[in-house]
Amino acid sequence: MPQWGAGNSRAIEARMRKKMEKDRKQKELEEKRLDEYWKDDDKKAQAKIQRKIEAENKKQQKLDKKKELRELYGEEEKALKSNKESKVTNAKITQAQILQRLIEEKKKELKDEKKKTENTNVHEMELEDNLNHIIRDEMNNYDECINGKKI
Repeated sequence: MPQWGAGNSRAIEARMRKKMEKDRKQKELEEKRLDEYWKDDDKKAQAKIQRKIEAENKKQQKLDKKKELRELYGEEEKALKSNKESKVTNAKITQAQILQRLIEEKKKELKDEKKKTENTNVHEMELEDNLNHIIRDEMNNYDECINGKKI
């Protein structure tokens, strides 16, 4: 004789679905019980964790504010530089201003010339003859050298 319930496939699938659903619910219940068992209700530990999180948030806010200030400073510097570049020169210049500029240029030229003369290079200077060597060469013998130098 055939086995009971072997022929109806839909009924078998329905039983399997019900069993799987029951197993899933059982597993969820077991996980919930374990979570409740291991739950940490220590208020001091939670407060410590909360303080740590707040300190990290505060530190991050300071860093963000610092970064924002740097960006604003950079933008302000760019704006100032661009303003200076746009105001390069005035079209109108008085005679007194022209004369003053010419005088300043002459002063700079004179200073540059003085620096050039003061900073003479050793190779550019003419070497002078050593007087001691000239006198020594003129003397004929050892006695004349001693008497000539008066040692």
